[in-house]
Amino acid sequence: MSAAYNPFELLTLPLLKNFQRSKQHLLVIQRFNWPGVPAGRGFMITPYMNENTAKRHAELLGSKEGRLVNLYLEMDTVIGLLNSTKYLLFINSFREMRWSSRVLSYYQKNIQSYLTANGFTAPPDPIEIELSFETGRLKAVVRYGDHKQTFDAYDLISS
Repeated sequence: MSAAYNPFELLTLPLLKNFQRSKQHLLVIQRFNWPGVPAGRGFMITPYMNENTAKRHAELLGSKEGRLVNLYLEMDTVIGLLNSTKYLLFINSFREMRWSSRVLSYYQKNIQSYLTANGFTAPPDPIEIELSFETGRLKAVVRYGDHKQTFDAYDLISS
């Protein structure tokens, strides 16, 4: 592998202002791990219009994992994070439509290694992996025969 593949879109000032204009003024900002993103420097941004939904997401976060931010009150804080060279802020959207198949293809060896280490054996039954984004985290649902198990996708691809 030469450089890590990251399917997530980087947050930009125009996108941030667009969130505010479109009434998506509530942002859950949480830590984000991905190959190629320096540890402790990546953050995932999930915009919300609905306060209850945003609060439910924020309540799922661990201690010091992230928090809910109101852009109307803390725009300068978010712009400061955005302009900092210390942090990388990503949005919970993808740069391309084929992101899922590209992630699975690019990190195939890591995924096979992780699954083998965790008791998934080679075919006759094919292993199916479905990636989905839930509350600021990329999840991998692995189906093998009658078995189904969910992992954090980062664990799968970073091994």
